[in-house]
Amino acid sequence: MIALTAAAVLALSSSIALQDGAAPLEQEVVSTSSGALQATLYDLIALKHAVHQEHWNITGSDFYQLHEFYGELYTALDAPIDEVAERLRALGQPADGRPAAVAQKSGVSAPPADTRAQEETLRALAAAYDGVRTRLYERIGNTGGDMPTQDLLIGTAFMLDKQAWMVRSHLQ
Repeated sequence: MIALTAAAVLALSSSIALQDGAAPLEQEVVSTSSGALQATLYDLIALKHAVHQEHWNITGSDFYQLHEFYGELYTALDAPIDEVAERLRALGQPADGRPAAVAQKSGVSAPPADTRAQEETLRALAAAYDGVRTRLYERIGNTGGDMPTQDLLIGTAFMLDKQAWMVRSHLQ
């Protein structure tokens, strides 16, 4: 057990952001983590919408299998979307999931509002997953000062890596 003097606690607390019950982190760490979380939230919401769009409009001989598979993919994104938004709130920051903001600030391209052949949807989703994962791994590297946020992002990367592998397996 570590014992801190009152002066040490006062010195430590002066550099730590404790706003509305937020996590006890330095403001710079909160700012970095919040930026990473918000960018991840935009990407996850956009990815979910892209998968859902492909789910509705896929065509081809494996329609049923891929339609069901895409349904599993976009449904699985609900939990990390909610967890990322809630971590933002735990840091005392708002979570922005507004459709216009997601469309403008996400790195995920929206699929067309038309039917597409199954291989085309698989290639588009593989590219979308690759982009989200690349950006997410960069964010993980930037959040080392906030282990709970980093852990959340690592868990999200684990799930996205698995989903990306499953999508790519259909292309082999």
